[in-house]
Amino acid sequence: MLLVEGLQAITGQSYTNLVHERIVAALGLSKTRVVETLADLAPLAPGPSESLALAGGPVDARDHYHPDWVSHRLIASTPSDLARLLLSLFRGDLVGRDSLRAMTLPVSAPGGPPVWRKPSYGLGLMGDPSSPWGSVWGHGGAGPGYSACALHLSSSRGGALAACALCSTEQQTLPWDLLFELFDGLGKRIDSEG
Repeated sequence: MLLVEGLQAITGQSYTNLVHERIVAALGLSKTRVVETLADLAPLAPGPSESLALAGGPVDARDHYHPDWVSHRLIASTPSDLARLLLSLFRGDLVGRDSLRAMTLPVSAPGGPPVWRKPSYGLGLMGDPSSPWGSVWGHGGAGPGYSACALHLSSSRGGALAACALCSTEQQTLPWDLLFELFDGLGKRIDSEG
């Protein structure tokens, strides 16, 4: 919240304009935007949520969760745009090498997904530099109706992959689990192809 306020004061631009100009337009993220009103939520996939229901079952978060309730702001996107954002970040298209190094300097953070060997946090990224698949960095989160996880995987062979999974919070499936299954499947395929 303080960063948003500071950026707006320094640049004289709104947060929405800054995100659009410096990230969305610069990286070609055609389905990503700052969400400011309930009307801005309408084009999103339905997000059923028990946590917003007063009585009688889930309600659609798009009709009940006002973006102003989130002090650090909401940004809506698609899995493909989030994966593209992570690839661009790690390619150096968004921040300089020193900043990226700081974002991936692992500081031990207990918890994290059970398969992670060294759950860590950098500046704004969570990850595991020693995961079963290699160095993994990204972030996940949840709110009423939705849960998401976007991860960037750097393989020991020099390749890179970014993927994102979005799930309903009312289902038992977690986006982490979907991405880990993807990484497992890709690892087996790579190993079998040599």
